[in-house]
Amino acid sequence: MGSTCRFEPTCSAYALQVISARGAVTGIVLTLVRLSKCGPWHPGGYDPAPQFRATEDRPGCPHCTPTTTKES
Repeated sequence: MGSTCRFEPTCSAYALQVISARGAVTGIVLTLVRLSKCGPWHPGGYDPAPQFRATEDRPGCPHCTPTTTKES
């Protein structure tokens, strides 16, 4: 019985994605929510990192990237 993760991407890859995208505090909270799903009560499967809103929706967010560009 080797160590396996029931999720895709693995929990460690998920943690790296959310921490780099949203910063330490929010990333750690999202990672803890993901880790709380580990157990026999959750089937696992594909559980990607959440998509974040564009800077147009959240002005001042340094971690968000715009999905569209406005032309003048």
